[in-house]
Amino acid sequence: MRCMVLVFVGAILITAAGHTQARYGTPADERAIQKLRDAHDAAWNRHDAKAIAALFAQDADRATVNGWFSGRSEIEQGYERTFSGAFKAATLTNQAPKLKYLTPDVAVLDVDNLVTGTTDGVTVRNHSTSIYVKRNDEWTLVANRLIRMP
Repeated sequence: MRCMVLVFVGAILITAAGHTQARYGTPADERAIQKLRDAHDAAWNRHDAKAIAALFAQDADRATVNGWFSGRSEIEQGYERTFSGAFKAATLTNQAPKLKYLTPDVAVLDVDNLVTGTTDGVTVRNHSTSIYVKRNDEWTLVANRLIRMP
């Protein structure tokens, strides 16, 4: 009887360990998402609204302190407005990125970023949450939310 109880408890522990250790995303997935984020940052620092918008899925959306943008065209226009104002010579630097996979094909990237060199001399701190989806074996940015931090 004691042996039967030990086998039963052991089976439960092994099953529980298997469920808690499930990990989505491969190193290749992480590199692909990081490559997209690096391309975003490089385009942002060139103030290239078209290049940034091209990183978004055709049906993507973006919400910022400046409004809601749906689809690549609106996203591009939003960035163009950003770069025509106080951010026209600014530089974006990412800090503390955190990538989390929700499923093998859905990932959330949270990034704190710092914007310096604004025309008014104000340093801006933001938090960005981006949702990436793997479609046809390629990661694409489908949604982005940006909030200003104090």
